[in-house]
Amino acid sequence: MPLVVIAVAAVLGAGAVAAWITLGRDGSEDGSAAGPGVSVSESAYPSDSSDSLDSSAPSTDAGTDTPSATDVTGDPSTDDPSTGVLPPGFQVAEDPKGFTIAVPEGWERSSRSNGVFYTTSDESSLIQVFAISEENMTSLDLVQQSSADLAARNKGYTEVAVGTVVGGDENPAGDAAELVYSYDSDKAGGRRQVIERVFTATDGGQYAVLVATPAGEVADLRQLLGTVLEPFEPGWS
Repeated sequence: MPLVVIAVAAVLGAGAVAAWITLGRDGSEDGSAAGPGVSVSESAYPSDSSDSLDSSAPSTDAGTDTPSATDVTGDPSTDDPSTGVLPPGFQVAEDPKGFTIAVPEGWERSSRSNGVFYTTSDESSLIQVFAISEENMTSLDLVQQSSADLAARNKGYTEVAVGTVVGGDENPAGDAAELVYSYDSDKAGGRRQVIERVFTATDGGQYAVLVATPAGEVADLRQLLGTVLEPFEPGWS
């Protein structure tokens, strides 16, 4: 199962918008040198189900080939219940930047100007994480603005759905929002499907976690996002 930005007329600061737009451009600005090694702890989250993720985006679909608007507008039934147990093939990554997520085994880490990435070796699938520095914008504002910017800059951009969602323990403020979209991607071999989640974490900071995969592999995209966020702990240095 492969592993994985965001959207109105308000103008965002360069930080968050640049991060989203750059990824939408097929990650062409990779500015990346491999970062420090990732500290992994598997014992805290023993695996109990199978899934293989690729490096460009986590697989997080609720069971449909294309996420619908209902999938991202807060229906609790679209998110798997938290079990505290990771599927086989995943491990907990205590990232050098200070946050903690679950990643597929074998995915490669890189630190770039637009955040931290975990990707498959061919970068067709990925997970992207970054902290948001903009102030006085809600999670929904951010995903809506991102969608508008991505539409203006990316070939074949299609917004599938945008709206508020029900988060988990990583989002005690209950303000999570998502943008689901697709675009033309050479690295994905055609079309790439993306889910970006923006939320306020337990430290009071806003974060974006994105999962992306080739469009033909979207059936597991939402499940992947849920797995990635299962052990999430904030931090950014």
